[in-house]
Amino acid sequence: MVYNMQNKHAETRLTIICLSYERQPMMRRQLLYYSNRPLHVIFADGSAKPWALGYQGSIGTLTWEYFNITGYDSYVNRIAESISRVKTEYVAFIDDEECLLWTGLRRAMDFLDIHSEHICAGGMVCMAGADNGKSFVSPWGRWSVPWSLTDPDPLNRFAEMSGAERTGNLYYQVFRRKDLEHYNSIIPTFLYRYLSGLEILFTGFLTLSGYWEMGDYPFWIRNGGSVANPSNALNYISEEEMRDVSQRLSSLYDSNPSGVFRAFTQGSKEAVANAIYMIIDAQWGKEAQMKKNNVSTVTSKWLPEFVLIMIRKLLPLVKKWTPPSIVTFLKHLITTLKRLKGARQDPKMMAFESYALRNSNGNFLVLQDMLLIKSIWETYPKGVLEDKDLFAAK
Repeated sequence: MVYNMQNKHAETRLTIICLSYERQPMMRRQLLYYSNRPLHVIFADGSAKPWALGYQGSIGTLTWEYFNITGYDSYVNRIAESISRVKTEYVAFIDDEECLLWTGLRRAMDFLDIHSEHICAGGMVCMAGADNGKSFVSPWGRWSVPWSLTDPDPLNRFAEMSGAERTGNLYYQVFRRKDLEHYNSIIPTFLYRYLSGLEILFTGFLTLSGYWEMGDYPFWIRNGGSVANPSNALNYISEEEMRDVSQRLSSLYDSNPSGVFRAFTQGSKEAVANAIYMIIDAQWGKEAQMKKNNVSTVTSKWLPEFVLIMIRKLLPLVKKWTPPSIVTFLKHLITTLKRLKGARQDPKMMAFESYALRNSNGNFLVLQDMLLIKSIWETYPKGVLEDKDLFAAK
């Protein structure tokens, strides 16, 4: 059943697609934050048991619809179905546990209104956590570092994105509906035995189609994480799949050779496909993944061996100790580890309020936004378990 947004919500410009799998309480929690915002939410759920009361609804100016395609592996089908349901000018993806700040979403839409050369827009990213019962945010590794993809050569942009291993920065952004509809038309339905295949095609489409740069405003807050790949998934893309993805992405050359592939007006579509293939193979091909796995294997074997050696050396000493001395030692050890942890994290950890004030450029609405999501996450750490808690927000 496709939900029809009422005329009173005609001013809605943005649809958020929320993908979820066996985490319906977290999925429902999103509605507490986005309630009374002028936007539409599409919940694309793969859980074995559908949310019985969730098929459509509204809270103030917020409207939502829900559908269920059972199974983890229905991920790509749920994305395609979601995109086909979007009626608004703009669209964004979100995971069920996380947050795209409303103030950041508005900034991104305003940016795309006046920058037609950019394929998507968004801002800064941080990771939420808790320490001794207190909530904080901190940088999310390499994804937090300011970055842009504005090289005039589309293949250079694709190569830079692939080498940086930062596909998440492009996936959780605001897009134009017309661009995603174009993407939906070239998506290979057989490809996705694993999520990396989706990331390659989607971020390849984005980087080849236009520019992107990280805005200097709070936008995306990680909290928990995405659904992991299945344990039986391949960690590399096969030769056949690489060829298929390369050909599909090079089809952009046919639709707009002078605009999309400005650097290749003298070349051919086949040359573009071969260049795309080489970039994919260098980053996600079988040989590339085997090299990465070898490093991981060495690390995973070395660490347990190191720990075992240390235990063997310390065990004779521990046996000589009396129970009280062991307890005292452990207390000192725990205290020292906490101090080390604090010393390591303090430069990065920041209260929600401090993060908002430091990065809001004087916009008080950003502070309100950050405090609201903090309050919701602290009040419902396990999500909205009962429908009555959700509908009380009306």
